[in-house]
Amino acid sequence: GLTLPLTGGPVTVGSITLSIFWMILGLVMSILGLQFFYMGILSKVIFDYDGDAQKYWLEVFRYNRSVLMSILLFLIGGGLTGAFLVEYIQSDYKLLEIPVTAYGAISGSLMMVFAFMNFTFTLLLYATSGLKKHKHA
Repeated sequence: GLTLPLTGGPVTVGSITLSIFWMILGLVMSILGLQFFYMGILSKVIFDYDGDAQKYWLEVFRYNRSVLMSILLFLIGGGLTGAFLVEYIQSDYKLLEIPVTAYGAISGSLMMVFAFMNFTFTLLLYATSGLKKHKHA
């Protein structure tokens, strides 16, 4: 990933400096990747006529564990983003340069988006499971 390794600030590898712009690219690609992954799972579950994929993914994404992980990830992300917000407010809403907390805010934003995506995916996974049970009953 390009986002989480840069949480503490820019990193130089050889002649290339991975900056906040690389983090944003990593954020976008990570969100797209997770969305594709979740949609692939939902597609497999919806078109799973023997029920094997549904059982497997319901075990991997157990409801309580998945919701708890979403809450924890959202809180950690909110903390990282909040640190930047406090610094931004304390500097009278002006930033002359990009502070290190801005890097943490991007990682925090990614965590909050991932948490929301995981939570909504879990709801949809269990909703499709309930619909399939109801339909076959």
